[in-house]
This record gives sequence, structure tokens and C-alpha cells, in this order.
Amino acid sequence: MTPFWRLTLYLSGIFAKRWLVVTLGAVSLVALLDGLSNASEIAASEGGSQLQYLLARAPVIFDRLLLITLMLTLILTYLYLIGQRELVAISGSGVSAAQQLLVLLVPLTALSVLSTIFIDITVPRSVAHLQSWSAPGYDTNLISDDDPLWLVEDDTLIRISSRRRSDGIGEVEFFELGEDAQVERVTFAEGAVYEGPRQWRLLDPVTYSTVSDDEVTSRSSWSSPQTPSSLDLLIAAPRDVSLATMWSLSRKTGSGARPGFSYDTWFWHRLTRPLAAIGLLLLTVSLMQRFGRSDGGYGAMLGVLTVGFGYMIAEGVLLSLAESGVVPVLPTIGILVGLLTLGGLYAWLGQETLER
Repeated sequence: MTPFWRLTLYLSGIFAKRWLVVTLGAVSLVALLDGLSNASEIAASEGGSQLQYLLARAPVIFDRLLLITLMLTLILTYLYLIGQRELVAISGSGVSAAQQLLVLLVPLTALSVLSTIFIDITVPRSVAHLQSWSAPGYDTNLISDDDPLWLVEDDTLIRISSRRRSDGIGEVEFFELGEDAQVERVTFAEGAVYEGPRQWRLLDPVTYSTVSDDEVTSRSSWSSPQTPSSLDLLIAAPRDVSLATMWSLSRKTGSGARPGFSYDTWFWHRLTRPLAAIGLLLLTVSLMQRFGRSDGGYGAMLGVLTVGFGYMIAEGVLLSLAESGVVPVLPTIGILVGLLTLGGLYAWLGQETLER
């Protein structure tokens, strides 16, 4: 085994151990505080316990904290190397900042990609479970009379105002359109219960109104490809579904409560987080290598934290604007990741110039 790969394995082990400790500590702390702040609502709910809430919330919290945990792990890895005088030995043996970057790129990329896959698999399931019993904070993701879910099926517009139980919906209105796209008949049902493939039973009372004097035919069922699970996907917040669902819903125009660009925003955000992590790596390696040995690494740590959290704040603001359609999705995310990467490259090139 070459010295490069020996160093890679050694630093990867240090990085992975610290990432595991930081992630477990951060997720546990935030989950505990979250559970305590919602304890009364969890106790009053009928569908789950405090432990179920904490376990279901853990993947969501992990998703929100991913970049923060990676940034803190990079900082802690360098503080350890500086404290043990190992950074001096590594640099003195001829390992440049560029080579240190390549060495740490292996564990950082592996962990960020695996974390993204883990998030994509677990978060949608966790959120579906939380929504199924209207856990605190997740009943607000459900639809309401002011924020209904709209569906388009053939010549009928369907308005759903609430989600009830695991197999039911409430307050359903059917707007049947005529040849001139004008509403000819409106059917209102108190709710509907899913009874099998393509079949929903309407709950009484069922009322009708029509613009003509023709006799109204009673309706007791609704035939639809929608299922409770598919409706939950349409209702959930865009960032809480899988990449495949985001891509699919961003290109559907007949169903949903949100426009396609809302799903595009979180689709590209999730895909590009490993690139953002690489930008943080460039920044951390450059600052720690340049300023880390002067004061034990704490000044460089402050610089990394300032830029890192500044980036995350700007990201949160711009993603909210992109999700709302105020700014275009791809240019916004590209500029965010690009500026962080360019900043890291600038600091790294400055360090390479000093080394020469």
C-alpha cells in the first residue's frame, strides 16, 4: 500500500469517528429538545408516543443538519491533527494542502453521498408516519379549507379540504365541466373512504347543485387512480419526499397543491449537497493549513464557521425564494454552490502560492 493510501485510511478513520459522534450528538440533542417542546401535544395525540415521535423525527433532523455535521467534523478533524502535532508532521513530510484535500475528499464524498441516499429512503417514510397520526408540526403540512388539494381527472376538478384517518379524506367537491369548460355540476361529500383499487366510497351527506334543470343522478362513489399513499405524497412538503417523487411531481400538471418549481428546488438541493460539502472541504483545508497552527486552529475554526453558517443562512433564504417561484431554481442553486466552491478554491490557491 502506497503512503498516500495509508494516509487516506488513517485520516478517513479519524474523520468517520468524529462524524459519527457529532451526528449522533447533534441529532439526539435536537430531537430531545424538539420532543420536550412538543410533549403536551404528543401526549394529547392518539396515534403515537414520545418515543415514536423521536424515532420518526430523527431522519428529518439528520437531513436538516447534514451540512452542519460535515462542517463540524472537518473542523474537529483538523483541531485533532493540530493538537497532536500531526498536521506539522503531515506537512513536513511533503503532503501539500492539495494532497490533504484529495485525502479528505474520499471520506467526505463517501459520507455525504451515503447520507443523501439514506435521507432519500428514510425521510419520506418517517414523514408519512408522522402525518398518519397528525404528529405535532405535521398537521400543518396537511391540507385545509384555505389550502386545499386540487386534482384533475378527465373533465372533473376535485377539491379536497382535509385528510382524515389513514384511509379517508374529508370535504370533497367535484366540479364537472362541460364542453365549454364551464362548471355544469357540483357535488359535495362530507368525506370519502378508500375501499380498494380505484374505488372511494363517498360519505353522507352528499349534496348536488347544477346550472341546468336536468335531473341529478345520485353519486355514492368516486373512481380514481389516487390512493391514500399517493395523496399523502401530494400533501407532504416538497423537501420531505424522495428524489423520484420530486422529479415526478415537478412534471405533473394535473394534481397537487404546489407548482412544479417547488419540487425542482428541493430536488436539485438534495442532489447538490455533496458538492456543497466539497466546497466546505476546500475552505476548511485552506484556512486550517494557512492559519491553523498559529493559535491552535481556533482562529481558522472561527473563519470556517463564519463562512459556513453564512452560506447556510443565504441558502435558506434563496431556497425559500426559489420554492416560491421568485427566483429561478437552477441558477440560484448553481450560484450558491458555485460561490462556496470558488471561495474555497481561492483560499486553496492562495495557500498553494504560499507553499511555493
